[in-house]
Amino acid sequence: MRRSRPFIRKFYPNAVIDGNPIKFPERVLYTVKYKLTDVYSGIYEECKKAIESLNLASYNIDSFRKDIFQLKLQSFEQIKEFLKKEGWPDEMVQELLMTLGRNESVIAILRILFLKRLESSVEAFRLSIKRLLDFQNKFLQLLDKNKILDRESYIKFYSAQAENGNRRRIY
Repeated sequence: MRRSRPFIRKFYPNAVIDGNPIKFPERVLYTVKYKLTDVYSGIYEECKKAIESLNLASYNIDSFRKDIFQLKLQSFEQIKEFLKKEGWPDEMVQELLMTLGRNESVIAILRILFLKRLESSVEAFRLSIKRLLDFQNKFLQLLDKNKILDRESYIKFYSAQAENGNRRRIY
């Protein structure tokens, strides 16, 4: 059973392990204030712009549908009007718009995660970018073979990688 420090201090003030009394060091907290823009001397802004410019197409395949992409339809309203003119039923239009919206949300979250990784450390950021590049390369290899994996297929693929000791995260 897991106990917290405050719990042990309160209910077991005289607790002993292997004949030694349990002592918790008093924590001394202090704040270190800094600006990432000062620490990374302009690199942060450059990375931030690069991250914000990522389209992460593999996470939003539907936005690259030939009809939508070639017409450069950007807003949901433009897409909706176009699909209705093409004769799509309302349910299918709504389903596609919901999918596009969810995918855009995922991409926005991924961008934030990359920024958070950069703020954490350069090494954490480097690892995340390496994983993203590995994933994108695999995605492009499969695309060249006219294959696009759905969510379940990705899960199977990465489960197989984990069993082989090569587990890689998607982002």
